[in-house]
Amino acid sequence: MFNKRFVKPQRQVLHQASPYVGHFNDLAYVSNIDVLVTQKSLPNMSAKLTFDQPRRCFKVEGQLSAAEQAVIQQQVQHLSVIAANAQIANQIRRLKAGQRIQLQGDIVHVHSVKSGQAFWVGVGSAYAAQCVLLRITHIQKIAA
Repeated sequence: MFNKRFVKPQRQVLHQASPYVGHFNDLAYVSNIDVLVTQKSLPNMSAKLTFDQPRRCFKVEGQLSAAEQAVIQQQVQHLSVIAANAQIANQIRRLKAGQRIQLQGDIVHVHSVKSGQAFWVGVGSAYAAQCVLLRITHIQKIAA
C-alpha cells in the first residue's frame, strides 16, 4: 500500500523537473517524486501520516499510542525515488494511492556533479531512519 506526492525542493541540488518531461532523464526524478509505502494496511489511528516536504520524509499529525508508534516504525517507509529507466518513470507516475505494489531497487546516495553537495532525505525528521533515496529498477502491481 502506498501514497505518492510530487514535490518541489526548496533548493536546487539537482535540476528540478515537472512530473512529466519530454524525454527520460533519471536524475530529473530525484527531486520530485516521493512515495510512502507500508507493508500492509495500517490500523485505524487517531493521528494522520502526511508528507513533510522540506524534510523529504513523512510526519505524524496528532498523537500516537505506543502501539501505533511501533506499527509505524516497523511498517512505514518513505522513498524519494529515482527511476532506473523511462518505463519505470511512467509506471511511477501512473500509481494510485492504495495500490499494492512490489518494488525492487537500490538505496543510493546522490551528489551534485557541479558542487559535490549531497542530496539528503529525512534530515531533521523524527523518522529520518525510515526515509531513503531509492533507485527503482523494477515495479510491479500486485492483484488485491
